[in-house]
Order: sequence, then structure tokens, then C-alpha cells
Amino acid sequence: MEIVDESFKDDPFMRHGKEPLGKSNSEVWKVARKSDGKVYARKEFPAPRRDNKEMNEKIKKEIFIMTTAKHHHIVKLCGSHYIESSQTIGLLILPVAEMNLAEYLEVWGRNHVNEFEQQKARRNMCQWPPCLFQVLDYLHDAGFRHKDIKPSNILIKDGQVYLADFGISSNFRDSNTSKTKGPAGAITERYIAPEIDNELARGRASDVWALGCTVLEICTVALGENSIEDLNEHLHQGPSSRPTPFCRSPYLVFDWIWLHLVCSGKDEFCRRPIQKMLQLAFLMLDPNPNTRINVRQLVDLLNKLGSNHFHSLGQAACDECKRTSHVPLHNFPLHSVFREEPDGSTYIPLKDNISSKTQDLWEEVKRRWLVSHIWWEMKR
Repeated sequence: MEIVDESFKDDPFMRHGKEPLGKSNSEVWKVARKSDGKVYARKEFPAPRRDNKEMNEKIKKEIFIMTTAKHHHIVKLCGSHYIESSQTIGLLILPVAEMNLAEYLEVWGRNHVNEFEQQKARRNMCQWPPCLFQVLDYLHDAGFRHKDIKPSNILIKDGQVYLADFGISSNFRDSNTSKTKGPAGAITERYIAPEIDNELARGRASDVWALGCTVLEICTVALGENSIEDLNEHLHQGPSSRPTPFCRSPYLVFDWIWLHLVCSGKDEFCRRPIQKMLQLAFLMLDPNPNTRINVRQLVDLLNKLGSNHFHSLGQAACDECKRTSHVPLHNFPLHSVFREEPDGSTYIPLKDNISSKTQDLWEEVKRRWLVSHIWWEMKR
């Protein structure tokens, strides 16, 4: 096939295990090449007919993005092939993950007898958000939108995170705007941004929203007091058994953030980083995409010259992220500056008279929580 690197009559790889590593619109299997034993993760899906232009273009786009996007927190595409006997397309990927973030959060969201291992897992989680900010900044700067950021599309290997599954990603580099309109398509409902839920124009801000949902889930488990199931119950609305999308319950999302701000957690070492991550999650989950923080502004907040308040969070990132992080080359004001207590500890906003009926909820909380905000400055 023209869209892949190689074609084989029979499969030159052997599957490991009885179950795939992951399964959605395609399956991902651990495989070993028969000729040399080299191990990969292989994303497999049925080869489309030649006249199925939409599916062929989708595969070509995924291969192009994975070939073009090179970052230490993005999975690496090592090759693609077509197998005639099974009429299957395979994409060879490294690393072979131990699990995805959704599985990790489920495992470590339970109480474990081995407190040392649980503490290690919680501290690992505190490292990952700044790394994810860096990789999303890279993608957006390169002209790509991921469009389906969620814990199950973030892989974990040797304590590091890797963004994966670019099946519905898009390249906006040659367009006049990064925004598109219309129905959400294949995106996962739980993590859809408000603008997608309302079928309005959406762009890179929608990626930031989805990553904000993911950061909030990381904070939930890293604090050690609640699980993702507890979060689901808190957000749950209506008779459906499916988890309620974050965007449909803004007050409950803020309430969850606030409850975790005041919670001491099970590890004092993690408490302050988690409070800072919750502040960033608040900015990322702004229901208004026009005032929502963008990922470059997030990275600037982590930079030493950008904000001392969040600098320690940036220093929790992996060594490669710290080495390659950039100093802002502009004089723009910071997106937001949070209030602090006189002793430098985290200021927690009052919830008096705030409810699900509060108009412009996020703006009201900003007025209580922030010292300055870029949109306030621009309106002056």
C-alpha cells in the first residue's frame, strides 16, 4: 500500500500475550520481530479499501504527524507496514508502555498496603503535569492539535509520560486559523471542552481544556484522599451511568478543586505542588475559551523568569524538560498572578455565596483568587 513503508505477504512479527495493550478504534499489541526479536508496540487496524478516501487520509495524517512530531514525551513511530494475509496495517511504536495514565490512576487510586510504593507513585504524578505542558506547547508551536487528550492516551514507561494516539489530530500550520466548527466527531465525551459541547468553533484551547481535566484527575489521586470513582460520583448528574463530562458541571468542578485545596492529603511533600497544579487546572478549565490560559502561557508561568510562584513546579519536571525549557522572549504580562498568604502559603478563595446559580462563576472566583489577570490588564 502506498500509505505505509513496507508490505508483507505474512506477518513478520509475533504477538506477545493474549490481550492487547490497548483497544479503542484500533488495537495495540506488544509484538516481537521474528528475525531479530526486537520488541515494539504495534497499533493495528483493518486496511481500508482504496476508494475509502476518508480512512486512507486519516491513516496518512496520523503517520505524518507521528513522523513529524519529535519530542521526548511523544511516542516514536518506528515504521509502518501492510500485511496482505490479514489485510492489516500496523504502526510500530516505542516505547512499549507499562500502562496508560487512566490505568495508573485506577491502580493507585485504591488504598495499598505498601505505603512506600504508593508514596513513590504519588510523587511521580507530581512530576508529570509540567512535562505534559511542555509537550503540548511543542505540538501547538509545531502547528498540531491533538484533539483527544485524555489519560488513556498518555502512556507510562519507566516513570515518564508519553503522549500517544494521534488518530484524530490535525495540522493547522497551513490554515488561517487553528479553529474548526461542527460536531465533535470521535473525541471522548468526558473531556470535551464547552465550545465543542456547544458545537462552536474550537481550536488549541480545547486541547488545554482536556489537559486541564487530566491534571485535575492526577491531582485527585496524587493527594491520596480520593479516587477517580469519587470524582465521578461528585460530578454525576442525571440518570446516565456514564461519567458526566467536566464541561457540564462547572460549579462541581470548582467545588472539587476547592475541596482538594483545603485537604492536607497523605504526603506533605506533595501537598504544595498539588495546590499549585490545582491553581493551573482552574485556569485551564475556564469555560470561556477566549480567556482560558493557553499552553505557552502555562509554560511561561513555570519558568523562573516568568513566575517564582510556579517555578518549583517547573523544577519537578523531568531533566530533559528542564534542560530544554525556554525563557520567555517577550514582555507580555503573566496570564494570572494568584494571591498568597503573608507567609507565602497558598491562598484559598472564600466560597461564600458561590453556587451553581452564580453567574459568570469563573470570573467571580478569579476576582477572589487572583491579584492580576491578563484580560483585566487588556481592558484597562
